[in-house]
Amino acid sequence: MRLFFFAPKPASAIFTKDFLNPTEQIGYPGTIDMRQNEIVLKDDYIETLQSTKVNSTYSIFNLRSQDKGRSWDYVKAIVSRPNNLFAPRVLSVGSEKELFLTEEISNNYKITHVFCDSQFNCDLASYETILTATNNTWDSKGVTSAFPLFSDNVKKVFYTGYDGSTWSLGLATLVNGTWTKCPNRILSNYGDGTYVREKGNLFEIYYHNPFGGSILKRTSPGPIGCTMQWSEPEEVLSGGAAYDEQHMIAPSVIDFDGRTYLFYTGRGSNTWTLNVATDPPIPSLSPTEPPSPSPSPSPTLTPSPSPTPTPNPATTNQVILIPGMFSSWNEEALLHNKSVSPDEWALNPILTEYTGILKTLENIGFVQEQTLFTFTYDWRKPIVQSAQDLKNFVLSRLDPTKRHLIIGHSLGGLVGRAYMQKHHPPNALLTTVGSPHHGIATVYPALAAGEVQTPDMPTWFAQKLLLQIAKKLQPLTPSNVLLQTQLPVLYDLLPTTPYLYNNTNPIVPQTMQLKNTTLPLLDQTLQQYVASLRTTLGTSTDTVGGYKTRQRTLMEQYLNYYPDGAIGPPLVHDGDGLVTVSSAHLPTVEVSLPQRDHRELIYTKDSIASILTTLGIPFTTEMLTAGARTSLRPALIGVMLSPADLSVVHDGTTYKADQGLVYIPNPTSDTYIVKAQGKTKGAYTIILGLTGDTSDTWKILTGSITSASPTAETDIFSVIIDPSKPAISLPSTSTIQSLKEHILKTQNVQTQALVSSALLLLQQAQSKVEQNKPQLAYQDLFNLHHTLFIIRDLTTGQHQWHAKQSITLLHDYASNTLSAKSTKKQLTLRTAQLQNTLDKLIRSGLSFAKLSPPTPLKKDSVSWAKELLDEIPALTASTTTASPMVEWKLHAVQELEYRLP
Repeated sequence: MRLFFFAPKPASAIFTKDFLNPTEQIGYPGTIDMRQNEIVLKDDYIETLQSTKVNSTYSIFNLRSQDKGRSWDYVKAIVSRPNNLFAPRVLSVGSEKELFLTEEISNNYKITHVFCDSQFNCDLASYETILTATNNTWDSKGVTSAFPLFSDNVKKVFYTGYDGSTWSLGLATLVNGTWTKCPNRILSNYGDGTYVREKGNLFEIYYHNPFGGSILKRTSPGPIGCTMQWSEPEEVLSGGAAYDEQHMIAPSVIDFDGRTYLFYTGRGSNTWTLNVATDPPIPSLSPTEPPSPSPSPSPTLTPSPSPTPTPNPATTNQVILIPGMFSSWNEEALLHNKSVSPDEWALNPILTEYTGILKTLENIGFVQEQTLFTFTYDWRKPIVQSAQDLKNFVLSRLDPTKRHLIIGHSLGGLVGRAYMQKHHPPNALLTTVGSPHHGIATVYPALAAGEVQTPDMPTWFAQKLLLQIAKKLQPLTPSNVLLQTQLPVLYDLLPTTPYLYNNTNPIVPQTMQLKNTTLPLLDQTLQQYVASLRTTLGTSTDTVGGYKTRQRTLMEQYLNYYPDGAIGPPLVHDGDGLVTVSSAHLPTVEVSLPQRDHRELIYTKDSIASILTTLGIPFTTEMLTAGARTSLRPALIGVMLSPADLSVVHDGTTYKADQGLVYIPNPTSDTYIVKAQGKTKGAYTIILGLTGDTSDTWKILTGSITSASPTAETDIFSVIIDPSKPAISLPSTSTIQSLKEHILKTQNVQTQALVSSALLLLQQAQSKVEQNKPQLAYQDLFNLHHTLFIIRDLTTGQHQWHAKQSITLLHDYASNTLSAKSTKKQLTLRTAQLQNTLDKLIRSGLSFAKLSPPTPLKKDSVSWAKELLDEIPALTASTTTASPMVEWKLHAVQELEYRLP
């Protein structure tokens, strides 16, 4: 066990920790403990050597990173030993690598080395000990943590020695094949984990404080030797974060992208992780910056009135549009819960808000997938993960020599901001549009109690839809838990400033159970990036900015809803209807657009003009093209959760699913035909959502495809919708699937052929309904009705009960389907009354079919039958040409003549 003691009190820290620490680490399977050391910069990546324990063996692994050390890929194992092996450092001379290590045997430490080629293929026969403890000296208890250098054509190694009470710094030099130590330590009361580099005219040494939990730095003039004069220690980084509160060790310092990166290993909760800090801040952008002071709150639509041609901005810039929540879509991920690549997401087919700005940029000269890109992403994920996906997107598709202009709307602005602050793109400018930099109050009810608020916004609809899908899969799980697991990004949208008030006393967000841990970390380093950020925000719209709290009900307490306070009356602030002004604000160049709500900020001409001006993109008024507002209220939405094709038919128009999604804006109160066409055999689920002016309703349709030729089978549901309520009327007896199941359950030895005939007639009728031929469909349904009555008369018990259920289901299906397909005038009120009379006859057991001999009516049906016969003139006069529904009724009337006594 290594012991650590005090070091001199240092000065203040100068490095800033990355807000996404600890970095992502990938270890070899079976890894028990990981400690990263030695970070080496390559041409297009950096690599590290990881000392770790795998099962009972201690190994050194090679990891590689292409994103400045934020995430790592496993490359290979280099060397393994049965004893504790740590503190790897590399000396590269030509194509040869010399790997220096510390090996611990029975609490004694020694320094070893092994020779490797440029790919870390090591000659294990060369593994040997080069430095050990010297009795009765300052390193009598062990030597560790070698740091090699090649200086003045001589190999030298800084190392740490321990005498049982103090860790000191020593130096050894390779002379005639033998490592020779300096006679005395060159730095006492020192520390451990040395990293030495030449900077200007000085040598810098970084090491960790073995007692206080910090990284220290000293400097000394050269040359490297036994008499170097080191400055007093300066603390460059201190602990205290959750990932390094117990200890900080093994610093490595490298320069790239105009910055200095300090990598170190931290221990928090007994777990070692690799972390990074940076200094100095990102340099200002070039070549052009938007004008100062800020653009006018009401930007002109003609910022380029001069007829003089200007250079095409698309030749030196590339634009990335990052849309907001629900604006990206992938059917497999969202509807079928499959894992897909970030490249497989596309713009949501129902949203039209982004068409205008994309078309405007094309008019200016930007070309899709060449200089104009849309970053579509999984908006359910935390923003730091989406920022990582954006980084990969930029690396794989954009030209690094061009200036990157990023437009982030709503959640997209937070993703862009996390990308800028985490990955430090050297030549990028981001403008956020209506982005909640300090959170959205309406997220709290969703996470706390499953209560989705803020209607008429894509964010609202996204929560509603995902909640319905999740409920289908986990019906017993509370709604708030479903949203917490299905939409973890909601945590990143919780407010970071007080928004709940107990009377007049604000509740501090960071003391709450439900709190945002991402945005506060972004804020810590914001000042370093303000030169690369712009903001656009909307004003003059009432926006929920918080709530007064109330006492929780007993049910809320039992379900643990609202753990930080149940919401009472909302507190309304100025904003864009979703994001308050204070939340959208950043201390940077800012444009306010009065009377523009959250969605108008991205699709109106004046908003687009403001965005272009903020980014310094010249344009003319003629180039501006407005987008359009997606009608989310009222609207009928349908999604297919299973491998079948979904479509909805209304008034002769067929709405086919695009990527599993059917969207019908501004539906009317009427009957709609929902069709599920098979792709493979098996069960399917359809979710229908109907939004009204102030509320919404949802229905679940289920069924299964049973045909040996699934694509030839289509199930039909008739639904009656009323957007004014809103309401979806779907009696369970109206589904084709239920009808098929009951028909199948009537089958016995006597009815086998009749059941097959009935199923065939049903399929034929469905096909004709799909072809918009109701006049032909009703004849098949009439014959099916005849067949079902024969089956009923031939069966008893449960078989007969299923036959009766089939008849009832057929009545409802025929009534809905045929009336929906009729293009004639509505039946008169009297005809509707006749329908009621006919229904009474049906329920009394009347068969519409001719049987031989005819079956007489029951006595209690005679009066109804005579009433219906007396109304034949009114029935036929109700339409100029008999509609399918009227013809169906006339067949029934004709059948009465066979039944009357």
